[in-house]
Amino acid sequence: MSELKRITSVEELNKLNESGELTGLFDLPNEVYHAGPGISSSGLKEILRSPAHYQVSKEGEKKETPAMALGTLIHLAVLEPDLFASTVVISKKFGRSKDSQAEKAVFLAENKDKKCVDQSDYDLVTGLAATLNQNPMAMKLLAGNYTEVSAYWTDEKTGVLCKVRADIINADTVIDLKSCINAVGDFKSSVKYLKYHLSAAYYLEGFSKFMPVNFFAWLAVEKSRPYGACFYAADQITIETGNTLYREALDKYAECLKTGKWPGYPMKFETISIS
Repeated sequence: MSELKRITSVEELNKLNESGELTGLFDLPNEVYHAGPGISSSGLKEILRSPAHYQVSKEGEKKETPAMALGTLIHLAVLEPDLFASTVVISKKFGRSKDSQAEKAVFLAENKDKKCVDQSDYDLVTGLAATLNQNPMAMKLLAGNYTEVSAYWTDEKTGVLCKVRADIINADTVIDLKSCINAVGDFKSSVKYLKYHLSAAYYLEGFSKFMPVNFFAWLAVEKSRPYGACFYAADQITIETGNTLYREALDKYAECLKTGKWPGYPMKFETISIS
């Protein structure tokens, strides 16, 4: 198993990339991973939509939707509870009086490096985390060898720098924590529609180069009480289908890098039938 390397800045990642040494397992902040070099599974999904969409997504900072912000908060509360406790505070409402504004200034100064969240969101994520902590199967999965670990490698066929970041690695299984509305029917549909299987195959490809992982699983938890949780394993067909998808996207990405052309949707008519 490869040694876990600690990186704290995008500049460090770029230097390793320029020297050809950006390969292996890394312990780095989430924001450094997303801002640094390499193509992720979410990037490959954008490529499959169209290379033009991928290019636009990379031009500026990606706008975080409320759903995305809540998902990030859930991950922090469940996977990194100590960091959640030290960096997240409940926001307060202040009046317009001079005294209220003075209190607001003090509050903002005391919490300038922290994330302020609404009481309702705070209650949701802490309630969800507490419920998972009482679920024996969830706790067994969450007690993994690694949490929020990243892997980098160079694809042999295309020479493209690839990257993945796992929520949890438990023994020989990569585990992805997914918050959702309905952990039963809706989640099963999302695996194909949102291309979760592409991510599963891509993650296994990356991490298997540095550690003995062979399986991929999802822990799906609902974002409303009673915070129901379901557990799913990706079978071989799911992984093989995901492999085909990510390979298609990676080859297309490499071609775009080579030609400098990032096309949009195909210029052709398609038939729509509602029968």
